[in-house]
Amino acid sequence: MRLKVTRDYLWLPVDMSREEKTLNIYADGKLVQEIRIRLAADRYDFYGAWKCAAYRDKEIELVFDEEEILTTSPIRQEMERPGNDYPYRPKLHHTATYGWVNDPNGLVYADGVYHLYFQHNPFDVQWENMSWGHAVSKDLLHWEQKDDVLFPDETGTMFSGSGIVNDRKMLGLPENALVFFYTAAGNNNKWSTGKQFTQRVAYSTDGGESLHKLDKGVLQTVCKENRDPKVFWHEKSNAYIMTLWLEESDFGIFRSTDLLNWEQTDRLTFKEAWECPDLVCLKDEKGNETWMFWSADGYYFWGDFDGFKFQTDGVRHAAYINKMAYAAQTYSNTGDRVISVLWLRLPNRGRNYTGAMGLPREFSVAYKNGEKVLRQEPVREYENSKKLVYDSTENTFQ
Repeated sequence: MRLKVTRDYLWLPVDMSREEKTLNIYADGKLVQEIRIRLAADRYDFYGAWKCAAYRDKEIELVFDEEEILTTSPIRQEMERPGNDYPYRPKLHHTATYGWVNDPNGLVYADGVYHLYFQHNPFDVQWENMSWGHAVSKDLLHWEQKDDVLFPDETGTMFSGSGIVNDRKMLGLPENALVFFYTAAGNNNKWSTGKQFTQRVAYSTDGGESLHKLDKGVLQTVCKENRDPKVFWHEKSNAYIMTLWLEESDFGIFRSTDLLNWEQTDRLTFKEAWECPDLVCLKDEKGNETWMFWSADGYYFWGDFDGFKFQTDGVRHAAYINKMAYAAQTYSNTGDRVISVLWLRLPNRGRNYTGAMGLPREFSVAYKNGEKVLRQEPVREYENSKKLVYDSTENTFQ
């Protein structure tokens, strides 16, 4: 099927009763997107968008595993973005307009805006087509969903990563650029068959609205499926630090002074901990600092970090009491505030979206019976948003 691109989006209808197949999109004879989708032949459950603005006024070709479906499928270009006003949708927990979400990615605060990127499948309510969705907020409570920013390519699907403000003018980019680190999960789509997992760089010069992938600064494969780079600047050792899940319960720490060349300085094993690492410096009520290493399942470990190695007693602590919360990440560029957002593994059965983000929380250190513990509190914006409500039955304000 050939069509001329006349709008910025190609809206693809999804019929959840159909079998998932591969849709390939070509421009100028070159594969530009591969999508696994339950493409609707007539009836549909919802529409997912592929941003095709780069091919405006050009002809593209769609090739589907079941070619006859393309002749009847109600594919559209002229369509308004769906709203987030479905009944019973959470008000303070961000949910995608449609599709599957999991790990929060690229959490960065810049120019008064909190950017929330997240693992997104815009073409199904199940995991697949890993891309980066995007939402923004000025108060961490009310979110506006924006365009998806990273789609699968020939290097793989777009797995989790992090973001920073380029205040040290690295990579030849301006100071106000946002720089992102992500895992290209090779061999997770047909397009990248035979390739490995690599850590890569993308950047934005338009306030996070669009991300552009770079071919430089690539961290080649250390272990087969190493992933989830979390990058921050370590002032005392004057270098960027990357934490990375390597394999099983092993994690790596890497250093760079230019975001181009990375040196591994530590390998850590944390029993039963797995993926999505984070390494943050926290303070107690007296201002005393301590370092915490974090994993996706909410296990955390206290220790000291000198910019090269993390020294810990290895004692595992649990931040959660159940398995619903997962893959939390902390924001960068928030000063002394350590703000964490987690993924809630909610099925949302019968809806056209799956999963949600947790209410952002602030981390600090507390002591219980003399033992150091992680304090988690709703962000101050939530506390400040509470209003007195008059109860006429009690004649009091609650």
